[in-house]
Amino acid sequence: MKRFSFRLEPYLKLCRYREEQEKQALMELLAQRRRLEEQLTALRAEIDRLFTDMSGKRELPAYEAGWYRARISRLELGVQETLGRLDRLEEAVAQQRRRLIEARKEKKVAERLRERRWISYQSARDVAEQREMDDLFSQKYAQELSRRRRDG
Repeated sequence: MKRFSFRLEPYLKLCRYREEQEKQALMELLAQRRRLEEQLTALRAEIDRLFTDMSGKRELPAYEAGWYRARISRLELGVQETLGRLDRLEEAVAQQRRRLIEARKEKKVAERLRERRWISYQSARDVAEQREMDDLFSQKYAQELSRRRRDG
């Protein structure tokens, strides 16, 4: 019997490749999210540091107080921009997760089909082997019967 061959093997490979690509894209988006979260943490820490510096000084000249307020204002604007980018990135992450789930489903369907074909192939192979064994034993039995008739 010929060896097992799955006609849709190229499609299954494509599904596996697509799943891997979608997984890589998701990992990149998650890394971007992590970097944005780190940036947000750094901005907030800088704001806290400036407030601490400002409150630690008893008397601030007007120009220095103005500098602190302007710097804090710019940092708060950066926090808002980063939060906006983080929100947009969360939407992209959710969309990429959906794509990855779709790719996994497609791959699983192809793998299940391959598994069914493999089981079918094994069953057919087992039946063919059993048929060969039956033929072999039938021939052997017929030879034995023929030999007994001749001898006996």
